[in-house]
Amino acid sequence: MNIPNLGFLFNKHYYINEKLEFELKDIHKKNRDILKVEFKGRYNAPYGKYCFRLKTIYPGMIIGIGYQHDINNDDKKDNKDKEDKDCYKMGFYFDYTTGMPIIPGSTVKGLLRSAFKHREYILEILKNNKIDFEKEKLEKFKKNLEDNGKENYINYNLSDDDLLVNLLEYEIFEIGTIEGLKDIFYEAYIHEVKGNDGKFLADDYITPHYNNPLKNPIPLKFIKILPDVVFKFSFDLNDGILNSFDKLKLFRQILLDLGIGAKTNVGYGKFDEKYGENDILNLERRMKKNHKKYYKDFRRSI
Repeated sequence: MNIPNLGFLFNKHYYINEKLEFELKDIHKKNRDILKVEFKGRYNAPYGKYCFRLKTIYPGMIIGIGYQHDINNDDKKDNKDKEDKDCYKMGFYFDYTTGMPIIPGSTVKGLLRSAFKHREYILEILKNNKIDFEKEKLEKFKKNLEDNGKENYINYNLSDDDLLVNLLEYEIFEIGTIEGLKDIFYEAYIHEVKGNDGKFLADDYITPHYNNPLKNPIPLKFIKILPDVVFKFSFDLNDGILNSFDKLKLFRQILLDLGIGAKTNVGYGKFDEKYGENDILNLERRMKKNHKKYYKDFRRSI
């Protein structure tokens, strides 16, 4: 894709003058330069064997809002309020090499693991999606822990169902399978932009409120991912207590239910539940038809 490196434009070029001797028109131009970038076809990312696509919905998605994107300007108090309203005051996460927005693999992994704190929720997903665990592998995994002095991972006070979720969490996110294979969580990349003339970034505002009711709140400007942007989530998974495909279905449902990124409690970071569901069905058919090459055909088809 022949597009500028957005990470450079946002994190380096935005405040190119260390003394902040810029005019508001410079900030306006830099804002436009960032937001006008269009997605030029698919990004050739190193996808894992198992993948699915999810499409953002209104109001969009926020990634990396906790990163600092501000420089104090004590020398120009008179213009500071005006600059504050026009500058992007919150951070955003861009891939260092490509400059494209991505969801880090660590973020994906952390979000998925956080769901396992709620065992009843995980059991409900398994039941609703007709996901059966491999009882024999569960017992082998449990025995392997006991034989290797890792009984501390086993909570013998839990019911059978809760113990299943407990051990499944450790297998996926910490220990790996009894064969020593660990699941890998890759960065999620933009795969496609539906509409918006190819644009995938936009302005948005958040208004912090203070303890003093007489103080006028100042809206903070930030960047978000627009709705109708398709992300591709990729993994390298291994059969264990659950087979790899069932893990994929579990991960997809968690992402649909919880969303990802910042401000999910007010609607950001959520996905279209219908979009991409055929990907999973096609993947399942290919898996049953030819276990060895199904994922290659699937990756070429989307």
